[in-house]
Amino acid sequence: MFFLLGTTDLSSSSTNESQDEIDKAKDKTNSSDVVLKPTKDYVRSDNTISSTYSRDLDSCFNVVLREAVKEDRLVKQVCYTMLSAYTKNPMNLAINAPTGEGKTHVLIRVGSLFPKTDVIYIAGMSAKAIFHKNGYIAVRDEDGEYVEVEDELQLLKDTIRQKKSELISTRKTNSTPSDTTELGKDIDRYKQRMKEIEKNAVKVIDLNHKILVFLDTPSAEMFEALMSLLSHDQYEVEYQFVDTSNRTGLKTRTNVLMGWPSVIFAQAIDYTRHPRYQEIQRRFVVTNPRMDVEKYQNAVEHIIDKNCYPDFVYQQKVVSDEEKDKAKEIILNIKDDLLLVSSTTKPGKNNVLIPFTHLLKKQMPKRYTAQDMTFASRLVQHVVLVTNIHSKERPSVEITPVFGSVSFRIPMAIFSDLSESLSLMNNYVGGVRPYVLDWYHNVFIRLYSSKSDPDSREKNGVSVTEERRAVTTQELIDKTNEVMKKRYTSKNILTEFIYPLFNLGYIDSLKSEIDRRAHIYFPVFDLYKPILYKTRAAGII
Repeated sequence: MFFLLGTTDLSSSSTNESQDEIDKAKDKTNSSDVVLKPTKDYVRSDNTISSTYSRDLDSCFNVVLREAVKEDRLVKQVCYTMLSAYTKNPMNLAINAPTGEGKTHVLIRVGSLFPKTDVIYIAGMSAKAIFHKNGYIAVRDEDGEYVEVEDELQLLKDTIRQKKSELISTRKTNSTPSDTTELGKDIDRYKQRMKEIEKNAVKVIDLNHKILVFLDTPSAEMFEALMSLLSHDQYEVEYQFVDTSNRTGLKTRTNVLMGWPSVIFAQAIDYTRHPRYQEIQRRFVVTNPRMDVEKYQNAVEHIIDKNCYPDFVYQQKVVSDEEKDKAKEIILNIKDDLLLVSSTTKPGKNNVLIPFTHLLKKQMPKRYTAQDMTFASRLVQHVVLVTNIHSKERPSVEITPVFGSVSFRIPMAIFSDLSESLSLMNNYVGGVRPYVLDWYHNVFIRLYSSKSDPDSREKNGVSVTEERRAVTTQELIDKTNEVMKKRYTSKNILTEFIYPLFNLGYIDSLKSEIDRRAHIYFPVFDLYKPILYKTRAAGII
């Protein structure tokens, strides 16, 4: 197959006639007007009519942030992850923080802008329940594709029922034996065809372009069940089970999960001790809500506004239904763009040209561990997604097959796409909760660095010295209170920060020589040297 490369569009698709029409329509519309009054209908590829030409994702963020105050980064991460479901390489997100920090609130607020048919909220699902969701009955054709056969099965059932009715009527009218014999053969033939279909039939559960949102902490068994699905190694996953409802006895049936959904879960408990945690953190970007005084104060004010004002006042003061409706239309427009730009791409393949690969290779963190590969994969995946979302505003390369096929565009990433991706990736390496990693740098490392020698103390007239420079639990409690303005107990400081960092190899401990009932803690090495810091230091972003 030969291709002709079209001229690279370096003016952000300024030569695209359809884009010109959209821009003209935008000029005629007041962007601040939240009432949906378009100058001209915009018809999406699925023939639905949009009330706005806008793809202004920032306006969607602003609508959500009026009810999810001070959660700028988390709102973006959730929205981008949900939008990735409409591509051929969806992303997964784990919102990991203690109970009551606002994890579910942000999920619900962002999810409300997406089509209800696309977002599946899950709470309390058993480990294998996802393999038994609603689907369609299908068989593989000669090309290996699944073909739906429910209509054919229903037609066969109706035909058999009709033939049986005819057979009864024929016998009552004393017709010739040949008539009843022929009807009997027809019934047998239709039954045989049904048996052939049912023998090879499977239930296909299509998860393409779906967003699975776990509102509660998934069980360890659920992670086990989802692991093959999240790995993106296979586009189809088969699950066999014994059907005990079959009247003829036990029968093995097959369900097929098709496609890669975008998976988001809100998690309160620490999973770092889980034996497969490393696999989990490679498949999920781990994040958390803001957990600081400013966020808490603003959240309290919002709660008071929401519960003290009548709805019409709340809509005037905070956010209106019209603004939410416009945001929903923008999300639908972006969905339409993503489905279109991804239609020529196979699952797991890339459809974007990133022209600054030399910079990525040069600036990429080099810790010489598997985390380097995880970080590189996630960063590039974010850049591709951001570019696809803004594909109508990006330079592009037109690909025209020589032998008659329809041409297609390859959008080109620009530097703002990399900057946006880096801002989303900041501190999300290694599977550590970001707020724990912040504590590690701002509390643990600062306290540890403030010491130059091992601690020593007089004990029964003898000077006792620790084996090495380290910090104690009480020192960490005091430093945390100083930096974060939060007072933790010994138990909380251990379970919230020390144990997760210990499990992931960030810190180690020794028995204290001064107090044999206690431990002292020290860093193994500073794992995290983010690319973001390098690019900022270089004046790039």
